[in-house]
Amino acid sequence: MENIILDTTSKTLLIKLDVLPSTNQTFDITVSYVDNNGSTLTDGAQETQFTPSSGSTSATILGAPASGHVRNALTVTVVNNDIVPHTFYLYKVVSSTNYLVAEQYLVAGASWDSNLSVDNSFDLAGAIYNANADPNPSASSKIAFWEINLSALRSMTFSNLVSWLQTYFIPIVTSSPSGNVLTSNGSAWVSAAPSGGGGGGRTTLTANTTYYVSTTGNDSNNGLSSGAAFATIQHALNVVATLDCATYNVTISVADGTYTGAVTLPFMLGSGVFTLQGDMTTPANCIISTTSAACIATGYNSNWTVQGFKLQTATTGDCIIANTTSYLTINTIVFGAIASGYRHMYIGTGAKVLVNGNYTISGAGGAAHFIVEEGSLLQCIGHTITVSASLTFSTAFAVADNCGIAFYATSSFSLGANTVTAPRYAVYLNGVILSPIGGTSGFPGNVAGSTATGGQYQ
Repeated sequence: MENIILDTTSKTLLIKLDVLPSTNQTFDITVSYVDNNGSTLTDGAQETQFTPSSGSTSATILGAPASGHVRNALTVTVVNNDIVPHTFYLYKVVSSTNYLVAEQYLVAGASWDSNLSVDNSFDLAGAIYNANADPNPSASSKIAFWEINLSALRSMTFSNLVSWLQTYFIPIVTSSPSGNVLTSNGSAWVSAAPSGGGGGGRTTLTANTTYYVSTTGNDSNNGLSSGAAFATIQHALNVVATLDCATYNVTISVADGTYTGAVTLPFMLGSGVFTLQGDMTTPANCIISTTSAACIATGYNSNWTVQGFKLQTATTGDCIIANTTSYLTINTIVFGAIASGYRHMYIGTGAKVLVNGNYTISGAGGAAHFIVEEGSLLQCIGHTITVSASLTFSTAFAVADNCGIAFYATSSFSLGANTVTAPRYAVYLNGVILSPIGGTSGFPGNVAGSTATGGQYQ
């Protein structure tokens, strides 16, 4: 998200809680912002202790600027101090009308760092100039646009615009002097009439294709052989997202090593199978290790198989985030340590995750092994999950809420001498879990599981 701009005395920033807590619980809120009086930029921070009371679940956390000033909210940090999960909603208020900016579900004790800043050096006059007087923008040129819901003029650099369009819509192509086009990932000039027919600058596949990634690679390579591998997984994904795959399969083969970049799986054009593959024999040798980010997130309507990796996070971030009606198949995964308050798997907003093989849990430290909610589905039928270390989860091992469904029928957990310190499950708000072998004792834990408000455990 871009920074939130409060440019009149009728605009404020507001936080709202989903439901009142059972007690007069106080929540810690911190907002950082920049105040511009037309000639001077002043950094500021406002800390608020938000205590919802009967009849009021919201509070203003950043007031309107002084007359003639512009106030840019950059980050909002929220801590859920309650003993139960809550969803927090962030609104921009314009003349008493609320416009939703962001929302976040937080388990008990978790925090949310909402970075609202893409372009901290917002320059209104410069943005208008570049939008009107720069027909050949550079990567750093700013483009102005009007955000209807927020009633504000915003800016985005041209390079960010290109990246955004590549991720969510179509490739960007730029004509060369010879009449060819540049692929949207910027890796090569190709014919304006791609092989296999079609147009619009996409290369159309005529056979199954494998791209390679290695810690010794280079993103300026073409990625089509192990000797010309890319260096980063995300670059390989950005490249294949520009293809018309037709009916052919695309595999990204990742060599052993540790990769620290977060991965977002894109929507792919075609009906083939799209696979991100590490080490299928020893997945712990091929590690995606992130700090303050999820290891793997699914893009809108994406459909990928991810297999042969160890996933671990630090500071913040889930190992896997599947949402936005995506479909993800996982196989031969090792779930390592996770950041406090986070999960090995978070599945929401209509996503579907299919576990298509045995997997291992070697680390914890977060809120739960998985949480499935918002009409989403997690399916793991007939597999063995090996717990290779003693683990602790702060909320529960397995969580389903808000109509989320988890099927673990005929699956089993193998702990050996290891232990799990956590409630076995928590199912509420019409969530459903179909239990693994062992029924109410099927999931590991040292405390009995619980159901509430329509939750079902069978």
